Amino acid sequence: MRPPSALPATPPVFPLFRLARALVNPQPAPQRQLRCASSGAALAEAVPASDAAAATSSPNPQRLPASWSGLHAWRAADADIRTVWGAKGPVPATAAAASELGSGAAAVVEAERLADTAPLPASLAECARAVLLVADPLGKAALTHRAWRAWCDGQLPLGTAEALHGPPARPANPELVPPRRIPSMDKSPLPKAAYMLHNLAHVELNAIDLAWDTVLRFSACGLPDAFYADFARVADDESRHLSWCLQRLQELGFEYGCMPAHNLLWEGAEASCGDLGARLAIVPMSQEARGLDAGDRLAKRLVGLGDNRTAAIVRRIALEERAHVAVGVTWFSAICKALGITPGPAFRRLLLDYCPGLLKGPFNDSERALVGLQPELYDVRLWPAAEAEAAAAAVAAAAVEEREGRPHAAAVGSGGGGGAMLPLADERQMRQLAARLGAMLDLEATNAGLA
Repeated sequence: MRPPSALPATPPVFPLFRLARALVNPQPAPQRQLRCASSGAALAEAVPASDAAAATSSPNPQRLPASWSGLHAWRAADADIRTVWGAKGPVPATAAAASELGSGAAAVVEAERLADTAPLPASLAECARAVLLVADPLGKAALTHRAWRAWCDGQLPLGTAEALHGPPARPANPELVPPRRIPSMDKSPLPKAAYMLHNLAHVELNAIDLAWDTVLRFSACGLPDAFYADFARVADDESRHLSWCLQRLQELGFEYGCMPAHNLLWEGAEASCGDLGARLAIVPMSQEARGLDAGDRLAKRLVGLGDNRTAAIVRRIALEERAHVAVGVTWFSAICKALGITPGPAFRRLLLDYCPGLLKGPFNDSERALVGLQPELYDVRLWPAAEAEAAAAAVAAAAVEEREGRPHAAAVGSGGGGGAMLPLADERQMRQLAARLGAMLDLEATNAGLA
């Protein structure tokens, strides 16, 4: 699938962004002193209240739904400083919390103290690069949290920085191995709860890097500030999730790195490093959606094991993952409108070309639909016959590649292959896209009376 040679002449109306320009207005710094509108506690009230929110429906089942209504509250909230898991839920990382909750919480508090006293890079993009170069998991989380607070307070410009040419920094352990070499839960020496929590911590560590890599890699593309702010906020959410997991893992008597892990999540970043459309389709719309699929099931299993504390952490994380998937749906839909293409076929083609393994269930259809991912997008049984046949073959081939420890063929030397939707190397088209998205935001702000 190749992009059209020219963008549509008339910017379409796109109601998803009526608040985006007001919340994160890409104006010169003096007019953007405070980017986040409400207190850190606001999201605590907004997230549970949004449980009943329904995804916007679309008359055409082949097109992505618009968004999730809870995304507005998520964008409006200030930086959430509750990076420690208290007796009844998340609490700020204070000396009192460290004293009350033990060494796991104390490690989070100390990491944030060190991050707060170190010099901060001069821009959000440079902060993104700095986080990717931090190997220590708690240090990575703490620098993320500080950078996001600084952005919210208007202390950082967006800026640009050079993307990494390799993987992000990682601690010496865990050893990264093909999935087939990771022992099953029944064969692992770790207790079941610790096994599941270690896997989740690994996911959250990668999620921080994936979000920041999106900010960094596309920082020179001139996209609306709201795009970068969304992914920086995702990184901040993931930093809290990682801190909770590492704290609880230590409470259980284990630490991150005590069992091997895979590198599949970062391979998704490498596969999409040269294509903005592929990045959105693979990372927030598919990899992050796995959290929606597994969250409730994992929490129930932990309750069955008698670990209600870990189950509560998992439930909270799964709840907050909704916004991350909605961010992907929102921007993918906007980009497709700007390009004048239909999102459904574009999404399906990208998954087939880059990461067909993500088309394998089980899926939590209700959670996905809530944030805008309808089954017609990812359930190959609902695809047109020719696409479904191609998907079945691609999924089977991906399963063989995974068992043999080989990367998917389309991802080798990736950066945008024949199926590229928005190749980063096409500077002209990226500039056109950025201008069109900005025009769409301006038009929607005007229509909403927010300009």
